[in-house]
Amino acid sequence: MADDIVTIETQAGITLAKVEAKQLNEDLTRKLEALVREAAAAEREAPLVMDLGAVEFMPSVSLGALVTISLDCKQNNQRFMLVGLQPTLREALSLTRLDKLFEIQDTVAAALEQVKLDAAG
Repeated sequence: MADDIVTIETQAGITLAKVEAKQLNEDLTRKLEALVREAAAAEREAPLVMDLGAVEFMPSVSLGALVTISLDCKQNNQRFMLVGLQPTLREALSLTRLDKLFEIQDTVAAALEQVKLDAAG
């Protein structure tokens, strides 16, 4: 599934949602949230990894969407990970203490490795 906001694919046992937009606003966030929640629901057995490496700006409504996606995943016993956070986004998550809510990895490769380690252990 591809879109101008996000590219979603299943690879190596995960659902990868790569956000393509550099800046999110309320309309883009609503569209992104709907697409990602739909993909997560379609592949409930697979961990959902959201790559935010391209995102330079995210308003508070987008942070709320991440929380909603995370809660959906938790409710369905589905793992949710964020990867590739720009320093400004990582700081925003830290200031709001949302970094405690999300599982965060530096790269998609690191997320895949963690999923494999946890499955083996």
